[in-house]
Amino acid sequence: MRKAILLFILLFQVAILQAQEVNFVEDYYPFIRKAEIAITQLSFGEASNYYKQAFKAVEQPFAIDYYNAALCAIQNKNYREATRYSGLLIDKGMDSRFFNRQAFSSIKKEKVWKKLMQTYPKRRKAYLSRINISLRNEILSLNEKDQHFRRMPGSYGVHGDTIFGIDMANVKRIREIISQYGYPDENLVGLVDNNFHSSLPSIIILHHYQQGYYDLSATLLEQVKMGKLSPREFVQYEEQLLQHKYKSNLFTKLDTTIVVEHKFKIADLTTSDQVRKDVGLETIEEWRRKILFEMNNVLLLPWERYKNYQNEGFNFQSGYGIFGFIGDGAFNRKFIERIPPEAIHILDNAELEKESIKKVFW
Repeated sequence: MRKAILLFILLFQVAILQAQEVNFVEDYYPFIRKAEIAITQLSFGEASNYYKQAFKAVEQPFAIDYYNAALCAIQNKNYREATRYSGLLIDKGMDSRFFNRQAFSSIKKEKVWKKLMQTYPKRRKAYLSRINISLRNEILSLNEKDQHFRRMPGSYGVHGDTIFGIDMANVKRIREIISQYGYPDENLVGLVDNNFHSSLPSIIILHHYQQGYYDLSATLLEQVKMGKLSPREFVQYEEQLLQHKYKSNLFTKLDTTIVVEHKFKIADLTTSDQVRKDVGLETIEEWRRKILFEMNNVLLLPWERYKNYQNEGFNFQSGYGIFGFIGDGAFNRKFIERIPPEAIHILDNAELEKESIKKVFW
């Protein structure tokens, strides 16, 4: 009996050690990148397989990836699998309004979907009991403080010193929270209004970077590796540093790289790709491919649906780029004017034809 207990303890310790050794940059995002590229090729079965491999590799995948996996399953007419992923989205905190998206319209007639919705109240209650509500409310309160004087007449011009003082106090508290709990991610404090792309303290951290401070970079990169912060959001902060410190608009060009060791370098594509991979991002060529997919996709939409594009289709785990975050609806009708000349030939020779995508999605 004693040996059995000792063996159990040993196995438990090994399991903990293995969990601690998971590195999302190495173990998770390579599969996510492959899945998203498969989506741009309309290979939804292949994408589904990559998502399954990613989800097996870690304990807590990101909600955005469950969402894309659900959409792939819908395209494959695997409604049972799509329903299972949708259930995991509910467990992540997506409320019932989220499923009013156009993307879920075809599955709502299925029996498995109706059964899932019957479990919604219980799953929603379990989610609310699982997250740290008091910590969530505290961060929401910090966010309100962040915005209070910024919204007042005169904003920075009148209340600049007060805003700066609040920002410093806020980021000090966020540091303490990260030290105690890890980054306050969707698993700890929940999502923000069904939003995949911004974590709860994002506005506080963004303003910290915008003021020229990058002392959180090493800490946040570690949180990326631990799977608590997405590379997409991390690079958003780093791009603010690039703009502030180097007065550069190079983040709008296709050869952009993030700051490495806080030294600005324009590297060749091979070096840039390695830098991007080091934080879990796709290569620049893969990034271009996703941009093309989004652009070809969004141009098909009637204006009323175009304005709400983020409610329509796939959302990629992409880095900060030409149009802001790919898939977040941050497009405008004049975006073609913002495409660098070196990208135009890619549009002309794009393999993705509008009509072929239209047959699948619209």
